[in-house]
Amino acid sequence: MAAVVHLIDSSNTIGRYIGVPGGESKPRNPTFVILIRPQHKAPAVGCNCISAPLKFMKRTFLFLLLTLFTCLTYGQKLPGRQATRKEQETMDRSRECAKLKQIPLSERLRNYPFNSAGQIQVVSFKSSYDSARGDYYRDSLPRKNDTVVYSKLFEVKTLTSEQVGTLADIIYNYDYKFEYKLRGNVYFTGSMINCYNPRNAILLLDKDHNVFEFIEVCFECDKYRESSDRVSLGTDCNQKLGLIKNLFKGVGIEYGVIKGVMTDK
Repeated sequence: MAAVVHLIDSSNTIGRYIGVPGGESKPRNPTFVILIRPQHKAPAVGCNCISAPLKFMKRTFLFLLLTLFTCLTYGQKLPGRQATRKEQETMDRSRECAKLKQIPLSERLRNYPFNSAGQIQVVSFKSSYDSARGDYYRDSLPRKNDTVVYSKLFEVKTLTSEQVGTLADIIYNYDYKFEYKLRGNVYFTGSMINCYNPRNAILLLDKDHNVFEFIEVCFECDKYRESSDRVSLGTDCNQKLGLIKNLFKGVGIEYGVIKGVMTDK
């Protein structure tokens, strides 16, 4: 479940979220407005722990719907106003990716986890659909006792120094196209992506070739999650995963990128 709550505050800072593990902090002075917004990031999970059950996400989402229904039932109106079409379009454009920074490679690689990585690999793994449960496992990267099971990976490519530089460039130099704020209480419409079936990951290996961090990716659902809160893809602008996808494609990873997805015939 990919529900994300958008609470409007008096400062109306666009893009603050709460309600999902791994989300951003609570806005100041929030009202009771509950909106479902698209979110790229899936809940974070540590390398040494079990991911949050999907049932929790479903319960949270149902509770939010019930809360909204109750407000509407008793005739309470949403505070403020809905964004105009022009405001909505401007907000959407502001969330696009743009290369606004020029952080040099040497500085990018001094950041964690690059400064602790001996190698970086991009991989694919087969779909984790469980026919008995009729559902996908929440954690799809094959692991056993905190160790990635390479025998269950489908494709594995080790990035060259140039490709590592490209990855770091995408993470650190791409930001929101511009900052967009409106005065007063203005709320925006959004949508919810109700899937998460990762087939790819970025693996960060230490000097002893052990995976110490990873970023799991579902290109099909446009979502991802990190193994810990110390790892990040940077600013979550709209095309960020598209840039990462192009890197996977250029390296030679096909499954989960151009094959094995719902659109694949």
